[in-house]
Amino acid sequence: MTDAERPDTGMRVLGFILLGCGVLAVGRAVSGFGDWRSAVLWAGMGVPLLLGGLLFNGWFADLCGALAWTLPATILFAGVVLLVDPDYASRLDGPKNQMDAGWQSYGLGVLFLLLGAAGVAGWAYAVRRALARRRA
Repeated sequence: MTDAERPDTGMRVLGFILLGCGVLAVGRAVSGFGDWRSAVLWAGMGVPLLLGGLLFNGWFADLCGALAWTLPATILFAGVVLLVDPDYASRLDGPKNQMDAGWQSYGLGVLFLLLGAAGVAGWAYAVRRALARRRA
């Protein structure tokens, strides 16, 4: 790694903050609180935070690029969960902030579904382009 490629101090600090947040999120996922959907959502948000922390510190860039699909796939999963079970959104906030399980949940579900699908498609397109460049 050349000096131009080395992350500066600010990037390293941000990377360690992301690593810490990722560890907390993954720890929340494996702690056993909530149902399986909650664990998938927490882990699905924690893994990209961990990968971002690694990337901001200049470590394992190829691994981070290969696993970049985990964030849009988690968003896609959240959209599917909200469309299949609209009451789940009100359970995420707890009893104090109940959300109407009608059009708001369906609207968020469709939005998450579209964003997640676009992210996964964008990642797949980027991978295809990178593979084509390596072959040429």
